[in-house]
Amino acid sequence: MGWDSSNDLSYQHNAEVYEPNYFMAVYDASHNILWGFDPLGGNSNAPDVVLWTDRGSNFTVERYDGDSTEVVPAGRFWLLKDTPISPKERNLLAERGIVKHSVGRHQGKTLALFRSETDVQKSLLDSLIAGLYNTVAVDDSTPVEIEFYQDSLYEDSSRIDMEIYCWPDVSVNTCVEEVAACGGDDIGVARGLLIAKVRKDSLQCLSHNVNIDGLVVQHELGLASSPVDRDAVNISVLQSDTAWQRALQMDSATKEWLSGLEYTGEGIVVGVYDTGIDFHHPDFNEYDSTGKLKPRVMDSSEYFGVRFDEIDSIKLVGYTEAHGSSVAGIIGGNGNNSNGHLIRGIAPKVHFYAYKSPASPEAQVGHVVNHSHMTHTKGFYIKNEYTMDDAIFRNWKSECTNIATGQSNLGKILNCVEGDSLVKTVVYAACNNGDDLGDSHYKHGILRGYHTILSNSKNAIVVGNMTSKEKVRFHHSSMGPTWDGRIKPDIMAPGATSQIVATGEDSVEIYVDFIKLYRQGSDTPYLVLDSNAFPAKSAFLRNALATASIDTINAGAFAYKFSCGNTSQLGISALWDFDSVSVSPTDEIEVRFRKGKGWSDNTIFGAAFFGTHESGFYPPPVSLVDSLSVIYPNENFKDNVWQVKVPTVWEDSNKYSVKRFSLSSLDTTINAYFLRLDFSFIKSIVSPDTCKSDSCGYQSLTDGGTSQAAPFVSGIAALMYQKFRDTTGDSLHKHSMRNSAVKALMIHTAIDMEDSEQAHFSSNPDLYATHHDSMPHYTPYGKGPDFATGWGYVDGKSALDMISDYNKNTKEFARFREIEIGNGVEKRWTTVVSPGKQRLRATLVWDDSPGIRRMAIDETRFKESKLVNDLDMYLVSPSGEYYYPWRLDTLPTEFITKDGTHSNKMTGFERIFDSDVHNAYRICSSSNKIDYSCFDHLNNVEVVDVDFPELGEWQIVVRGRRLEDYNNADSNAQVATLVSDFSLKESNFCSVVHNYAPQTTYRCTYNFNKSSLNRITFDDRTFAAAGDTIKLFDADKTSLGTYVSNQLAGKTVKVKSDKLIVELDSDDKYEGWGFGIQKIQSVPYSTLMMPFLPIYKKRK
Repeated sequence: MGWDSSNDLSYQHNAEVYEPNYFMAVYDASHNILWGFDPLGGNSNAPDVVLWTDRGSNFTVERYDGDSTEVVPAGRFWLLKDTPISPKERNLLAERGIVKHSVGRHQGKTLALFRSETDVQKSLLDSLIAGLYNTVAVDDSTPVEIEFYQDSLYEDSSRIDMEIYCWPDVSVNTCVEEVAACGGDDIGVARGLLIAKVRKDSLQCLSHNVNIDGLVVQHELGLASSPVDRDAVNISVLQSDTAWQRALQMDSATKEWLSGLEYTGEGIVVGVYDTGIDFHHPDFNEYDSTGKLKPRVMDSSEYFGVRFDEIDSIKLVGYTEAHGSSVAGIIGGNGNNSNGHLIRGIAPKVHFYAYKSPASPEAQVGHVVNHSHMTHTKGFYIKNEYTMDDAIFRNWKSECTNIATGQSNLGKILNCVEGDSLVKTVVYAACNNGDDLGDSHYKHGILRGYHTILSNSKNAIVVGNMTSKEKVRFHHSSMGPTWDGRIKPDIMAPGATSQIVATGEDSVEIYVDFIKLYRQGSDTPYLVLDSNAFPAKSAFLRNALATASIDTINAGAFAYKFSCGNTSQLGISALWDFDSVSVSPTDEIEVRFRKGKGWSDNTIFGAAFFGTHESGFYPPPVSLVDSLSVIYPNENFKDNVWQVKVPTVWEDSNKYSVKRFSLSSLDTTINAYFLRLDFSFIKSIVSPDTCKSDSCGYQSLTDGGTSQAAPFVSGIAALMYQKFRDTTGDSLHKHSMRNSAVKALMIHTAIDMEDSEQAHFSSNPDLYATHHDSMPHYTPYGKGPDFATGWGYVDGKSALDMISDYNKNTKEFARFREIEIGNGVEKRWTTVVSPGKQRLRATLVWDDSPGIRRMAIDETRFKESKLVNDLDMYLVSPSGEYYYPWRLDTLPTEFITKDGTHSNKMTGFERIFDSDVHNAYRICSSSNKIDYSCFDHLNNVEVVDVDFPELGEWQIVVRGRRLEDYNNADSNAQVATLVSDFSLKESNFCSVVHNYAPQTTYRCTYNFNKSSLNRITFDDRTFAAAGDTIKLFDADKTSLGTYVSNQLAGKTVKVKSDKLIVELDSDDKYEGWGFGIQKIQSVPYSTLMMPFLPIYKKRK
C-alpha cells in the first residue's frame, strides 16, 4: 500500500502553542491503523508493519505469511529480519548464490542488501534463516535523484565534480566503465565511491544507470570557526627532562633537533585537512647543514598508498590562509621563530600532509588526521560522516588501497584517490554554535545551544573547547546530544587560554585617552582621535560594545571610559569614524590607555581594525543596498573585505601608558574611514600566522574555538602512536592502534568537568528562551558524561602512561587491548584491586559499522538511532555485585523539525526546560543479577566507574548484544578496545547468550597450559535443542566428540591439548539453553608422572 507524502509535516507557527510538529499514521482501506499513532482516537498500531520509502515511492511492508508461491525476482533485494544475520546464515545463502552486500538497521529490524542471479522462493529464505520478516525488491530502474547542495557552484560550469555511488555488488572496474560510458572522466576511486568530472548532459545517463545507487555534487565546506595550554593537557611534564631542555636552548630546530627523544612525534605523519599550511614559516621547517630551511612534509617513504607521485591530493607546497597554519602549529609547530621554542606545538617533530580541502573524507593520509572544520550546518548524520565511519570501521582497508600490495583485482584503476592504508585516528572539531549569539563570524546555520554538534561521526574523536586556565567549557563550544541522542563532544581540549567573566555587578573597564597615527619616521601624527577635544571630538566615537562615557583624568583632561557587564560581547570594542585617510603598512599607531576593574592580569589580547568602506564599517543588509547606493554611488557593496585587522597584545597596567606598534600586518596601503579598537575578554591560543612580505610571526585568534581545541588532541594522538611504535618495536604500517584504541585511552583518562560558578558566564540559549523569565539559565554539567563537556578534558600524560607494560610474547599491553566479540557471545577478563585504590574504571570503545548508506544519511530519519552494533559491558565485584555503565537521558526532540526549530526558523532555540536536563547515572535497581535496561544502547562508548572498589579480583564482562556487521579478519566478530585502570588478564570464561539464537554458529575457545591435563566440567543446564549440536575440538581442530540434547550437561571431559574449542551449531527451528563451563581443572603432567616411592614397614 502506498501514499503521497508531500504534506506529511504540519507546523505550529504560533509561538505560544507547543505541540509535536507532526502526527503520522497509516491506515488500510477499512480505516484500521497499520502504523503510527492516531492523535484523535489515541490508538497505536498493533500489527507489525514497516514503512518503506524508495526513490520517491512510499508503501508499507507486512510480515511474510508463509505463502510458498511468493518469489523474489532475480537481482537485488532488501531483506528484513527480526534478528541479526549470523555468519552461518550468510554462508548458507551464499552457497545458493544469494550474496549479502551490506547490512544495517531499519525500524528496529535488521536490513540487508542481497543479490541473486536467479529467482528465489521466499519459502527457501524462510527455511534458511531465522526470523525472516519479508523482502523488498530493489528499485534500480527509477532514475536516481541527484543530491544537490544549495551552495553547490555548478550552474556556470559545463563539467560538474560528482560523487558516484554504485551498488555494493558492482565491482569497482565495472563502476568506472559505467561512469566513463556516460561521459565521466578524471575518475578517481575512493572508499566505495567514485569521484569524477561529469558533463551536465551526462547526468541523465548516470541517473538512469541500474548499477548506480547515488549521485552527489561535491562542494566545499566552511571552517568551524603557549606553555599554559601545554600544561592544560598535561604534556609539559613529559617534555622537561635534561635532553629536552638542552634542545629547547638551541637557537633553531635542525633535523637532529630532538631526534631520538620521547614525546616528539618523530616518524609520525599528521594530515591537516584545512586551508593549507604556509611552509614558508620557520615553525614548519628544519634547518639543514647549510642553513637552508627544509619543509617538514611527508615524504614517499612515509606514504603507504597507491602512487605517491601521481595522486593529486599530495600537495606539499604551502598555502597562505591563516586557519590551517594555526591548526598545524598547535599540532606540531617547532617554535623556530620564538625564543626558546616557547610557541611550539604538542608534537614538534611530526611531518605534515597538507590537504587544502576540508570536504573530502575519502582521501585520508597519515597516522592522525585533523578536521578543524564543520561538516555542514544542520547537525544531521551526512554522507561525509558515513564515509569516514565506514573507513574507520574497516580499519582503512579497501580494494583500492590493496593495489600497492598486489592483492587487488582492480588492475587498470590507477587513479586511487582515497589516501593511504595506514591505520589512523580521526579527530573532528565539534564547532562553535553553543551560545546564544548570532555572530556569523563563528556560527554556522541557526543551531544554537544543545543539539549543535556539526561533526556527527560515531567513530571519530569529536572535540569541544575549554579554557586552559579556568578549565571550564568555552561559551560557544557546540553541545550535544546528536539528534539521535548520542553523547558528544567526546572530550574537551583548550581552544582558548582564558575568558574573563563580566556581569552587571562585576563589569570590566578600559579607559582610552587618545589614538594617533604616524607616518614612518615622523613624530607628527596625521590622524588624532583625542578625547581632550571634548565634546566636539567625542562625536568621532561612533559606537561601542560597552557603555561609553567621557571620564575626567584631571583638570582639563578627559578620556573615553568603556564599561561592559556582559560576557557574551567577548570583550570591549570601540568604533570611531572620520574622513578618509590613507594608511600604509609602514605606518604606526599609538594608543594611550589604562585598564580599569575586572581584568585578571596585565596582558590583554586585541586588535585594531580599519574599515575600508565609506558607507559603513560592516556590510549592510541586502534590503538597504539600493537606498545606500544612491547616497554612496561609488561604493562596491559586493566587496567581501570591509575591514582589515592588525592584531596586537595590550601590555596594560592600572596607570596610563602608551602602546605604539607597527601596522605591518596590512598587506597594502588602504583608504580608511573607520577605526575599531578591540580589548578581548578572551586570551586565545598563540599559533603560527601566515608569512607576509618575508615576515613570519604568530597570531592569537580573538574568539577562540574548537578549531584550536581539536589539534591539541591530534598532537597527543601523534605522541601516542610514537610511543606505541617505540614500545612494541614494530613498524606502524604492520602493527598499530585502531582508532578505537586511541579514543578509548583518551576517554578513559579524561578528567571529568563538573559545573561551577566560574563556568556561569554565558546562559544556555535553549533554557533561557524556553523559560522566558528574564533570568539566566546556565548550562549544567554534573559528575560523569554530559552533553556540554562529554567525558571531560584530555589528559595527555595519563593517556600516554597507559601505553606501557608491553608483553612482546603475547603482543599485549597490560591495561588495554583490542578484543573480538561475536554476536551473542560473552567474554570475561579479570583485574585485581589492591589496597589504597579509590577508583576502578573500565572503558569499552568500538568503531561501529555505518549501516546502509541511504538509511543512515536520510534526513527524514535524523532522530533514529545510528548505532548498528551494540555491545554491553558490566563489572562483577569479588562479592558478586554487578556494576553498570554510565547512562545519560536524551533531551526532548518532540517539537524539533529537521530544521532544528519548533516555531521560529530564525532562532534555532528548542523547547528544553531545566527539568529536562539530568545528570548522568550508573545506579541500577538490580545489583545481583543482569538487568538489560541498565545498559547504554545509543553510544559506542561504555564506561563503568566504581568508587572505593572492593579489594580482590573483579570480573570485566563484555557481551555482543546485537551485531549486524563484522570487522575482524574472519568476518564474524566486532573488534573493540577494552581499557582498565589495573592490569587485565583474560579469563577462560566464554559463554553464549541463553537461550541461543536459531541458525547461528557460536564458538568459544579455552586456553590451557601446554604441559597439563585439563578437566572441563560443563554446566548442568547445558542443552542443545532438536537438530542442534555441540562439537568439541582440540588445538589442531581434531574432533573430540559431537553432543546433542543434554549429553554434556554436568559432564566432565578430559583434554590433553592446550586448547579446547566448543562450537554450538543451531538450525532455524528450535532454541535451547546452550552451553556453559562450570569448572576447569588443570593438572601438570609433572605431577601425574611423579614416581611413587615404595612404603616399607618398620621392623621390630
